[in-house]
Amino acid sequence: MKVLVLAAGRSKRIKPIEDKTLLKFNSKSLIRHCLDNLSRAGVTDFVVMTGKHNREAIIAETTQVPYQVQVLEQENLDEGMAGAIKSAANSLKGESVLIVSSNDVVEQNLLDKFVERIATDNPEALIVGKTVKEYFPGGYLKLDRDGFVQTIVEKPGEGNEPSDLINLVFHYFKNADQLVAEVQATKSSKDDIYEVALQSLINKDLKIKVYPYNGEWFAIKYPWHVLQVARYMHSKIKGQGISPKAHIHGTAVISGEVVIEEGAKIDANAVIKGPAYIGKNTIVGVNSFVRDSYINDNCVIGFNSEITRTYMHDHVWTHNNYVGDSIIGSNVSFGGGSVTGNLRLDEKNVVADQPKLGLITGNDIRVGINTSFMPGVTIGSNSMIGAGLILAEEVPPNSFVKMKSKLIIQPNTKQVPKR
Repeated sequence: MKVLVLAAGRSKRIKPIEDKTLLKFNSKSLIRHCLDNLSRAGVTDFVVMTGKHNREAIIAETTQVPYQVQVLEQENLDEGMAGAIKSAANSLKGESVLIVSSNDVVEQNLLDKFVERIATDNPEALIVGKTVKEYFPGGYLKLDRDGFVQTIVEKPGEGNEPSDLINLVFHYFKNADQLVAEVQATKSSKDDIYEVALQSLINKDLKIKVYPYNGEWFAIKYPWHVLQVARYMHSKIKGQGISPKAHIHGTAVISGEVVIEEGAKIDANAVIKGPAYIGKNTIVGVNSFVRDSYINDNCVIGFNSEITRTYMHDHVWTHNNYVGDSIIGSNVSFGGGSVTGNLRLDEKNVVADQPKLGLITGNDIRVGINTSFMPGVTIGSNSMIGAGLILAEEVPPNSFVKMKSKLIIQPNTKQVPKR
């Protein structure tokens, strides 16, 4: 069986984060988590579909793995899943195929049982149906009397759900050639070629069984989902995990479920309150406070900084800063005294259902001293933010932000009092 891993998305809804498949959790990229977990379930032959924007980075992530990975570039990203299947056609010839999304996070038990069910039942097709108790704005599975998929109803509206099962992208087909041929023959003016082709196969009497699943499921669609996934990934690690190769000062306070990787340094009077993850070679400086945060490798949480409910990629530097409810990319430096706002004055949601949300950045960013970011501000990659600003609007990539002001120096006509 081949596993077709969908990783070519351009992550439009998660901007300014560059690529969600390369986000790191517990010092491992999301694409590696996906492949490793499937490998544990017993599959070892992967076709990873990328785009031009992330192909080289994903090749770098998959060069030294104990399983077979073929990295391909999708020709037409606008065709979504259908485009991935078309571009993988030659690799899937004569095979069965399991199609998965690289950014869907589920319990390992699902992967184990799903692969086991394929081996024991030998179905024509099998897809995962996630049981939901409340309305979810996605695709619902409508089943026939025998329990096979009759159709997938997209966003039926609350009260119109055909079942309590939503469609997850864990789709198995015994005959990949049949699927490829149907996708190649299907025409549509919208980006639903795959869905139309699947319905056509059902109409031609393809029997698609449903594997019901009621466990955890996370899909990164928007930036704040990164924190949800980080908490879930961390929850799989029970208790404290402090590497013997980490350096912990005797006055540091570490409480709750905290992981500290090798080479990390926790300095005098630093406080880390779990759940928290401190990556390899990261420094938490004197008097700094980290809580409910996930800080990856080679970061510096400098003197007197507070990091709370925040995700940081590699190579982030702070010094006397407050960073709250934020998602920070790689190679980002904060000048001393810079802070992130995370709560509106009227206490209404910053976005969607998020009462608190701080700064969201891409990669390769420098921030000057004493700059303040209003709640929910985004900064695109390769940008520099000047000193002493109050920033309340989106900053596009490749920007240099500064404020024009005039310093007035004139003769002093008053006597300075003596003391």
